[in-house]
Amino acid sequence: MRQPTNISIAIAIRLLCVGIVLLVSLTCGQAQPEPPPQSRVLLPNLRPMAVNELGQNYLVNGLLEFQMACLGESKDYDYWFFAGVSGDAHTQIFTTDTTKGNNSLSQIDFSPEVAKTWYDAVGYDFSIVTEEQFNADRPRYVGELMKFIDRGIPVIAKHAAHKQGREMCNFVEDEFWLLVGYEDGGKQLLFVTDNFRGAEKDLLKVPANQHVNYQFIFPGTKKKAPVLADVYRQAVLNIPVLLTRPRKGDLYYGREAFDAWAKHLLAEDYADWTDEQMDLWRLHSTYVCIIATNGSCRAFLERAEKLCPDLPFIAEVDKEYAEMGRLWSQEMNATGGSFNITTATLRNKEAKRPIAEFIGRYTACCDRILEIYRKNGYAPEAQPR
Repeated sequence: MRQPTNISIAIAIRLLCVGIVLLVSLTCGQAQPEPPPQSRVLLPNLRPMAVNELGQNYLVNGLLEFQMACLGESKDYDYWFFAGVSGDAHTQIFTTDTTKGNNSLSQIDFSPEVAKTWYDAVGYDFSIVTEEQFNADRPRYVGELMKFIDRGIPVIAKHAAHKQGREMCNFVEDEFWLLVGYEDGGKQLLFVTDNFRGAEKDLLKVPANQHVNYQFIFPGTKKKAPVLADVYRQAVLNIPVLLTRPRKGDLYYGREAFDAWAKHLLAEDYADWTDEQMDLWRLHSTYVCIIATNGSCRAFLERAEKLCPDLPFIAEVDKEYAEMGRLWSQEMNATGGSFNITTATLRNKEAKRPIAEFIGRYTACCDRILEIYRKNGYAPEAQPR
């Protein structure tokens, strides 16, 4: 009497199983809807990216450090690592174009080659989307940026400041920022700038439905990273190339930058400039800041001494950069041409003469550095950029 009941139950169970399998197969064969995009995403653990009080005056190197941390990379890839790899920490720069913001070698002379130097050193491909490319296909590239943020990866951007006359002395710097989030479903892009102190209110909001004055550097595929000591060795051997790099238009590098700075001081009298137009930082103090930074913050060279015992002369090079720092900290102020410069001094050729002569002492440090390399068989022209 129980057998028919058992058969009925077995058949029912079998039919149920077949139905479940059929339902699963049909479901798997259909395209599943993507989860709805989030309205707002902001990367966690945001902080000031460069601490000026520690001598971290070249913002992009701090942005790269944070990006590497978000990618899960080694702590060896810190601010000082990138400052040395980029050449920022070893290169004086100067421009006679007084409308340009001039903060570091990477900032004023950015190019795909500079980005390649950064990302080759840590083992990544990269791609650059120019301002023109971005705005020609904005929805696509905004979507790409959102994908990076959704994955927890910030993206470095370079603001494309458009040249304005000296009557607009407060125009936006041609600086690096860092994309760290978006809101309104991507209608607003959120950036960390040099004004960021850790609070969300410090973030710069850029509307994505208008022209965006940035180019973006997307980190790409991970590849094998070079040995850390090799990266330091290559950067150290590139210093004489940086110090002898030829002028490019109104931009001067290394040894020639000091000479151009001194000559420009004596040649320009600013007679037709008002005090409001004379931005002391842009005209002079930024160059003081660069030499003060490079002469006082020598962490890259100090690490290189330990990592590259085959280059014992690094200690001699480091001493010359230390001498530049000593000249700035102990003697330059007395000339009236350090951070204590005034508009009256800039208008007075005789007052500027001792400043120009003093800058020549930095040139002498560069000459001694180049002689150290030549003495050890590393002529500037023999080293690759």
